Amino acid sequence: MVDTLAQAFACDLTRFASFQLASTDDARAMPYAGLPASALDSGDMHVTAHDTQSHPLLTAQCHGYYASVVARFAKALDAIPEGNGTVLDHTCILWIGNMHDSWDHTNSNVGCMLIGGANGYFRTGRYLAYNPLSTDSNDPPTAQMTAHNHLLVSILNAFGLTDQTFGDPSFAGPLTNLT
Repeated sequence: MVDTLAQAFACDLTRFASFQLASTDDARAMPYAGLPASALDSGDMHVTAHDTQSHPLLTAQCHGYYASVVARFAKALDAIPEGNGTVLDHTCILWIGNMHDSWDHTNSNVGCMLIGGANGYFRTGRYLAYNPLSTDSNDPPTAQMTAHNHLLVSILNAFGLTDQTFGDPSFAGPLTNLT
């Protein structure tokens, strides 16, 4: 799939794509990740993710596989010449999980990664930490909290769109320190 997607970018058939590596309730074994079905309680990552303390190596191996797919896509884009660089130099890959803590189903403080040059818009090669939103839906948002909406605005701005909101207008503006 990622090879086909890279070729679609190379042929300029698209400049936007979204793909999901697994469903959040994926109940399939992952032999392609080097795991026999018997390695997981019920043969699926979903159950294992709910109990990472009992299965830290299995969980790490599953996520390692996902990382290898994203890396393969990035390498494929980096191998395609474009203008004064490669397709990866002119691309922004957003890799993000669906939650921070599978046991509690918390979606606050979800890690994400930006890969690619985005035409030089973002300063790369860094790890940045932001204050997460509260997981308590009764807590009103404050200026100290960071929603992923700000990241999405930053990506829009990187490609020339001037929008200052994405989704909920309470979270206006781009993330600080990305450029």
